[in-house]
Amino acid sequence: MAGFSLFQRTLKCALDIVGSEHRLAYRLRVPRDELRRWLMGEEGVPKWVFLIAVDVLVGPGEPAVPPEGRERRRKRREQLQRVE
Repeated sequence: MAGFSLFQRTLKCALDIVGSEHRLAYRLRVPRDELRRWLMGEEGVPKWVFLIAVDVLVGPGEPAVPPEGRERRRKRREQLQRVE
């Protein structure tokens, strides 16, 4: 796996965790053939797919973004809404 990108390696680790391409494709909400192309390196893994794969690695109930990060984003959204 040395030649694979970080995104591909993360996707492969997520595949190992969920157990099958079918389950991972379902979790990502993508067609299985598209998932296979990413896993084989035929196409680059989109950033949003990488982030979902990271969530799979982190585990259930543990979001990849720490609570303080979510709080900062919520406050920023509220500030932007006040400006508009």
